Amino acid sequence: MGERVIDRMRGEIMRMFAPPPEMTVSEWAEKNRFLSSETSAATGRWKNSKAPYQTAIMDAFTQRGVEEIVIKSGAQCGKSEILMNMMGRCIDLDPGPMMMVQPSQSTADDFSKQRIASMVECCPVLKGKVSAAKTRVSSNTIRLKAFPGGSLVIASAQSASELRSKPVRFLFLDEVDAYPASVGGEGDPVDLATARTETFYNRKIVKVSTPTVEGRSAIDKAYRNGTQEEWCVPCPSCGAFSFMRLPDFDIDYEEYEAGGKKQYKIKKVLWCCPNCKEKHTERAMMAQEGKYIARNERALEKGVRSFHLNAFVSPWAGWKRIMRFYLEAKGIPEREQTFTNIRLGECWKQDTTRLTTAEEIYARREEYSAEVPSGVLVLTMGVDTQDNRLEFEIIGWGREHENWRIMRGIIPGRPDDESRAVWKELDKLLERKFKRPDGKRMRILTTFVDSGGHCTDAVYRECARRTARRVFAIKGKGGEGEEYVKMSSEMKRKKGIMLFIVGVDSGKEKIAYSLNVKEAGPWYSHFPAAPESGYTLGAIRGLFTEKVEIHNRGGRNMAVWVKDDTVNARNEPLDCTNYAQAAFYGFQINLDEIEKRLKGENQIIRESRKPIVPKARQISGGI
Repeated sequence: MGERVIDRMRGEIMRMFAPPPEMTVSEWAEKNRFLSSETSAATGRWKNSKAPYQTAIMDAFTQRGVEEIVIKSGAQCGKSEILMNMMGRCIDLDPGPMMMVQPSQSTADDFSKQRIASMVECCPVLKGKVSAAKTRVSSNTIRLKAFPGGSLVIASAQSASELRSKPVRFLFLDEVDAYPASVGGEGDPVDLATARTETFYNRKIVKVSTPTVEGRSAIDKAYRNGTQEEWCVPCPSCGAFSFMRLPDFDIDYEEYEAGGKKQYKIKKVLWCCPNCKEKHTERAMMAQEGKYIARNERALEKGVRSFHLNAFVSPWAGWKRIMRFYLEAKGIPEREQTFTNIRLGECWKQDTTRLTTAEEIYARREEYSAEVPSGVLVLTMGVDTQDNRLEFEIIGWGREHENWRIMRGIIPGRPDDESRAVWKELDKLLERKFKRPDGKRMRILTTFVDSGGHCTDAVYRECARRTARRVFAIKGKGGEGEEYVKMSSEMKRKKGIMLFIVGVDSGKEKIAYSLNVKEAGPWYSHFPAAPESGYTLGAIRGLFTEKVEIHNRGGRNMAVWVKDDTVNARNEPLDCTNYAQAAFYGFQINLDEIEKRLKGENQIIRESRKPIVPKARQISGGI
């Protein structure tokens, strides 16, 4: 009897230490993975032939000598599914401690609920090993998945405690360019998470992301440290292999206008071979058998394979759709960057050749035909709080982010004075009805008031009194990657206010984009010439008091806004613009509905007295 027990124990120990089955990730996926309609456009059993460029990436995970895999990719290339297949194989065949890092708490929760839960539910081999999340069972919750031989922690890049919680053998870092540069004062979240793997000789680290700005992109830096493999396809005419890039495409399209916007009808898209110049259709190129070509093969000696994908190789993107996005983005810097990052999987190269000066903007000021030009659909106000005054700016917003500066000025007096004189003057601006060329009048829709400085309590108190007028206290937060506008986790309910956090660096980037647009249209900033509007040369110079510098912190390049010592002006105008802009971007404003009202009968459009519901953060009505 004792011998049988010993034999059984010996067998169990041998199974524990036995090497995993010789099955690649792609083989495992084709055998076991089923896709749900909830998370994928292609449902049913996984097929490697659907997107053949994924196979080599997946199989690098089980390749001997490869420790790190980097995927720099555009959207709709299936990079999330690649990660899921890697994790699924680990759970099934090679279990151990695993960690998936997402940019934030909410994305971590969403990934678990949608991606992980769906994969487990649709894969019989996983369903029997990973039970459903139960809030009262510590071994299996939304953010912790336990299975025989290991566990999966789904962490947030914004939580230092989660990143240093325990050693892990398998580390998956998703959308690394969206991570904060430092977390909890402890450094780069990528470095913190990677340190958890150092005790494992057979560790695997997978980094995935769409890139951002050249010189600041973490995924681009990791990609350059690897083999730099691009998915290349042969030309049907000459056989030369090429990575399909945007300049190699010809587009035949029609341009027309609908709903006040430019629209594009794409007739034909052809790829032109850089070698023989022959042109080919999407169908012809998608039928070709591609391969990866490495630009830095020696990186394999370090165990780092890196891959670059763009939407042109994806079976889910469609060339016509890609090119429509491209045409819609042309000439609009922020959209161009989004297209470059999301569709091309490339870093955005900032154009420094067309920088506008304060003197240029002062010289191009306009004579408005009314207090508010006809293109304005919404008015917002930003208020900067100083010890002895309030500074404000009112901005009008139209379609495609085009904006008209309306008025800026100073209200002298202490914000915390018992007389509340400055706030009574601010009320006059809130009640003022600004006249349009058609005779209609508009009020300020939303106002953001800075609560920093020495008068915080006074700002909270006065904003609480004006919530029905959509006056909200804000707190600025610097740093690259901060969300532009978000509701504070500390709602200050006891004080009866709603506090918003403004990522001021994100706002400054938008302002810089807008100021550098040279022609009226999308993103262009109009300035009034009327002296009473307050846009003196000194005030305009205040918009140029800061500049971007690239600083290396903890081995990572970061964009840092610093004082420009060459500009002799105060920065309050920049802050006011930022807050007024945040008051526009912070809510889902229904411009279509507002425009319909403005085109109606000649009447004053009155603002709703109902406070904004924080969860919806949507405005469809009043001005």
